Amino acid sequence: MLFYYKNGKKVLNKVLYNIKITIFASEIKSESLYGWKDFKHV
Repeated sequence: MLFYYKNGKKVLNKVLYNIKITIFASEIKSESLYGWKDFKHV
Protein backbone atom coordinates (compact mmCIF):
# COMPACT_ATOMS: atom_id res chain seq x y z
CA MET A 1 0.00 0.00 0.00
CA LEU A 2 2.80 2.43 0.93
CA PHE A 3 4.54 1.57 -2.35
CA TYR A 4 1.48 2.56 -4.36
CA TYR A 5 1.10 5.75 -2.33
CA LYS A 6 4.70 6.77 -3.01
CA ASN A 7 4.39 6.00 -6.71
CA GLY A 8 1.11 7.89 -6.92
CA LYS A 9 2.73 10.91 -5.33
CA LYS A 10 5.59 10.79 -7.84
CA VAL A 11 3.17 10.58 -10.75
CA LEU A 12 1.07 13.43 -9.37
CA ASN A 13 4.15 15.62 -8.94
CA LYS A 14 5.21 14.85 -12.52
CA VAL A 15 1.76 15.73 -13.85
CA LEU A 16 1.65 19.00 -11.90
CA TYR A 17 5.18 19.82 -13.10
CA ASN A 18 4.19 19.19 -16.73
CA ILE A 19 1.08 21.36 -16.36
CA LYS A 20 3.19 24.20 -14.92
CA ILE A 21 5.66 23.95 -17.82
CA THR A 22 2.82 23.89 -20.37
CA ILE A 23 1.19 27.00 -18.90
CA PHE A 24 4.56 28.76 -18.65
CA ALA A 25 5.46 27.89 -22.25
CA SER A 26 2.12 29.08 -23.63
CA GLU A 27 2.49 32.36 -21.72
CA ILE A 28 5.95 32.91 -23.18
CA LYS A 29 4.68 32.09 -26.69
CA SER A 30 1.77 34.53 -26.50
CA GLU A 31 4.03 37.25 -25.05
CA SER A 32 6.67 36.76 -27.74
CA LEU A 33 3.97 36.83 -30.45
CA TYR A 34 2.62 40.12 -29.14
CA GLY A 35 6.19 41.36 -28.83
CA TRP A 36 6.85 40.54 -32.48
CA LYS A 37 3.66 42.31 -33.56
CA ASP A 38 4.66 45.43 -31.63
CA PHE A 39 8.17 45.19 -33.03
CA LYS A 40 6.90 45.08 -36.64
CA HIS A 41 4.73 48.15 -36.06
CA VAL A 42 7.79 50.23 -35.17
